This record gives sequence, structure tokens and C-alpha cells, in this order.
Amino acid sequence: MARYLTTVTVPVAIDTTFAYVSDFSHAGSWDPRVSAARRLDDGGPVGLGSRFELDSPGPLGGTIAFPYRVVRFDAPHHVAFEGQVDFASYRDALTFEADGDAATKLTYDARFELRGLLRLGSPIMSLFFQRIGDDATNGIPDAVARAARG
Repeated sequence: MARYLTTVTVPVAIDTTFAYVSDFSHAGSWDPRVSAARRLDDGGPVGLGSRFELDSPGPLGGTIAFPYRVVRFDAPHHVAFEGQVDFASYRDALTFEADGDAATKLTYDARFELRGLLRLGSPIMSLFFQRIGDDATNGIPDAVARAARG
């Protein structure tokens, strides 16, 4: 299983940061590998059971749709998403901690497990997963700050 763990500081208060990041329909604003992101359920406030889908380019062309479901929601401190496609299962757990009145420490813990015979590629996937994680999380502070400015 590949694992990615990092902490970034977001220059926005915890409530605003949590509201923006826990709505995975915004993922395309911070993750350069997300070509489209959408909410799949009826809308309303994001919470336990909310469903999203993120599109990413496939390694051989085309697009892979990654479904996600909120499996933990404790605003404004914790949110976790899980999903599964034919070749992998994955979980993203995010922890938010106030850093004064105007900033948030966001810890992002992502796990990605290849399934079936593809499990043999897990060591290689672990290397790629670090780069994928860095690319995604490095964009979060600026994306949240832009959204907060309106």
C-alpha cells in the first residue's frame, strides 16, 4: 500500500479552510491531476455520506473517474473520504487544526492500495504516490486563500 502524509499551513481560518477543502468538488482548484470534480449527491451541506467524483488522466490516455464518499465528518477538525475503482482502493483522511485566528494546519494522510495482480506494482506506486501527493497538497493553501478572498 502506498501512503502519503504531510502537513501544510493554510493562511485562512479553520472554519473556512474546512468548508472549502471538505467539499471535494473544489479538488480541481488545488490538484493539477484533477481535470474535473463534481458532487454526485443532491447537494446541500457536505457531510457523512456525501459523494464526489474526481476525473484524472489515465496512464494510457482517456480519463479515470475516481468516486469518493465521506466516511468521517467532524467539522471543523476531521473529514475522511474513501473510494474504489477496479484496480485500487483509496482513503484520504484530513485533520484541521487552528493555527491562531487566521491560519490552519492541515494534515493530509492518503493511502492508495492496488488490487489484484497490480499489487505487485505497489513498491513503484509508492514512489509515484509521493509526487502525486506533493503536487496535490502544495496547491491547497493558495486555492483556499483565493476562494476566501472571493
